This record gives sequence, structure tokens and C-alpha cells, in this order.
Amino acid sequence: MTKNEVMTAMYKAGVVAVIRAESKEKACLIIDAVAKGGVKGIEVTFVFDGALDVIREYAPREDLLVGAGTVLDAEHAALAIEAGAKYIVSPYFDAETAKVCVEKDVPYMPGTMTINEMKTAFEHGATLCKLFPGSAFKPSIIKAIHAPLPHFNIMPTGGVSIENA
Repeated sequence: MTKNEVMTAMYKAGVVAVIRAESKEKACLIIDAVAKGGVKGIEVTFVFDGALDVIREYAPREDLLVGAGTVLDAEHAALAIEAGAKYIVSPYFDAETAKVCVEKDVPYMPGTMTINEMKTAFEHGATLCKLFPGSAFKPSIIKAIHAPLPHFNIMPTGGVSIENA
């Protein structure tokens, strides 16, 4: 899939389940459950041993859009892409990770908190910026940022719930 195809599929999916588990086995159970419930976007985080194995197992499924999350550096981004991750998500911006993603035509979605961080990320090829932590802001911040910067693709994440969405 091209970067544009991945982003189109992600927008159509509407929701991305962030998989944080204590083990590969628990991660697989969670993915199976959310997939059964109709969630197509899956972000496998690098917070447990075996995350790459989970990506390798689920990335080939045509009914899912599997990416890697909590990617902290370019090395892990490259490993995740090699394992089949369709997108890379980080809690912060990293220029070397951005470079790997641009070279591989894979969407890179770093966490950002300020407009300047977003600007820097987009200048280095980020596809979308996570507004992180999303729970620190009101929903109106997206509209406020888009007023002068409508081309900034932003997705709030981290602590987003039904109550504050």
C-alpha cells in the first residue's frame, strides 16, 4: 500500500485500537476481540516483548490496517516496517525516524504538543501529527489550529475518552 492508500484506509476505519499488553499472547487476544467488534485500525505498541511477532502475524490480514506504535527511534521503525507495519506512530518527533518512513513511503505520525513541533514534524515528512496528550486539550483546539493551518493533519490521542472527545 502507498502512504496515501494507508491514510485513506485509516480515515475510513475511523478508530485505531492502541494495543498495550503484557505479552504477545494477550496482545493477540485483544486484537482478535477488537477485530471481531469491527475495529480495523490496529496499532501494536513496542511496550511488550514480541511486538514485532504480532505485527508479522497480523499485518498480512486484509481486513486490518496494522501499524507500530511507541516507536522511539529509526531502528525500531525500520524493523517494524520490515515486519509489515503499514504506519509508524511515536510519542514524540524524531528526525531520523521520519527519514526512514519517508524513504519507505510509510506514514509517520509523531506525538506533538505545540504548533512549532507540528511544523517541524511536517517539514521532515510526517503524514499526520498526534496531538499528545489529547486529554490535556479541549476539542476546540483542533479548530483553533486549523484556522491558520488548515493543511495540518492532526489526530488527538492519549487520554481521549467518550467524556472529552
